Parts: sequence; structure tokens; C-alpha cells
Amino acid sequence: MLNGDLKKKALAKLEATDKEYQTVATDVTKRAAELYEKRKATAEQVIQACEEYVNTLANSPKEFDNAEIAEKANEEAATIKAKTATLKAAKEEIAKLLTLTQQHADGVNTRLNFLKIDAPNNYQHLLSTISMNLMPLCCLEVI
Repeated sequence: MLNGDLKKKALAKLEATDKEYQTVATDVTKRAAELYEKRKATAEQVIQACEEYVNTLANSPKEFDNAEIAEKANEEAATIKAKTATLKAAKEEIAKLLTLTQQHADGVNTRLNFLKIDAPNNYQHLLSTISMNLMPLCCLEVI
């Protein structure tokens, strides 16, 4: 009741941020894979064009070592996989935090409901106890 509105706003903001994060993470992963494929295709085309140009200049054909290019491409793929794993771990952490936040909010709501029900009863009991203890003092002053 007291913080219910704040809790709802915080949960809505957390869920919206999580949804945005998931969208961005998916988009980044997809675009990184597309960029990798484009770079790989472009690198192969550029190397072939360079080989052909060098061969037109030279008297005898020459070949270049494609192993180094393949190694760089594999390193790039490993980097993309590592970043994807990091994004996945962050997504799992957000899901855990969302669950913990919901559990905490549920606990706060349970405690607030308990206080709403028991507080008036406890207050009445406290008043009756105080009035019974003060009653003999009031009678002594009158006499």
C-alpha cells in the first residue's frame, strides 16, 4: 500500500529494460554474424583479385598463403562466440535479478498485508493494556 506504486513502477522499468536489452543483444549477435560473413566473403574476393593482378604483372603465377587469412577469420569467429556467451550470461543474470526482485516484492507485500491485518488488533490490545495499568494510578489521585 505504502510502496506499492513505487514497486510497480520499478518492476515495469526493470521488465522494459530487460526486454530492450534482450532485443539489442539479439540484434547485435545477428549483425555480428552477418558482418563476419561479409568480411569473410570480401576478404576472399580481394585476395583473389590481388592474386590475379599480381599474376598479370609477373612473368610467372604466384600464390599467396590463405592460412593466415583463415586463422584471422577463425579468431574473429572465436571473439564473436565469446561475446555471445557473455551476452547469454548477462541475460541469465538479468532473469535471476528479475526473479529475486519479484520474490522480494512478494515478501514486502506479504509483510504489509500482515501489518494491515494485525496492526489494528495490536494497537487495541496495547491501548487496553495501558489503560488497565494506569487505572489504579488514576484512582489513587482522586482519593
